Amino acid sequence: MKSVIIADESGFAEAVIKDEAVPPVVTLQPWVTVGGQLKVTGKDCAFQKVTLQPVGGLGARAFQETTTDENGRFVFEGVPPGEFKVGWYVRIEQDGKARISKIGYATPVMARSGEAAEVVLGGSGTTVVGSVSADGIAESIDWMRIR
Repeated sequence: MKSVIIADESGFAEAVIKDEAVPPVVTLQPWVTVGGQLKVTGKDCAFQKVTLQPVGGLGARAFQETTTDENGRFVFEGVPPGEFKVGWYVRIEQDGKARISKIGYATPVMARSGEAAEVVLGGSGTTVVGSVSADGIAESIDWMRIR
C-alpha cells in the first residue's frame, strides 16, 4: 500500500492507495486555523514559543511553531484536519541565561475541517518560591539535570 498527500491553498487530503489499478477518490478538506492564549499563573504570557504537533500519522509535515504576541495570543494557519497537541517551550534559566527548553503544558486540540479551533494553554498554575532542606545529603543537587 502507498499513501498520497495532496495540499494546495484550498485544502488538504491524504489517501491510501490499496490497488494501483483503481485510482482513489480524493476530496480536499479545508484548512483549519488553530489559535489561542498562553497564560502562566493567570497572566498573559507574551513573546513565548508555542508549538503545534500532530498526534498520529502526519509527522513533521504538520509541525508548526510560532511566538505569542504582546497579549499572549498565538495563531497557526494552514493546519490540516486532525488531532494535535499545542505546547509551550518552558525555558529554564540559570545565571540569567536560558539553559534548557522543553515543551510543557501540552493541550490536546481537534482540528476539524473548515473550522477554527481555540485553545487556552496553561493559566491555572501557582508560583512557588522557597527552599528545600535535604537532611543527610552531603553533595549539592544539580537541578538542571533533574528530569
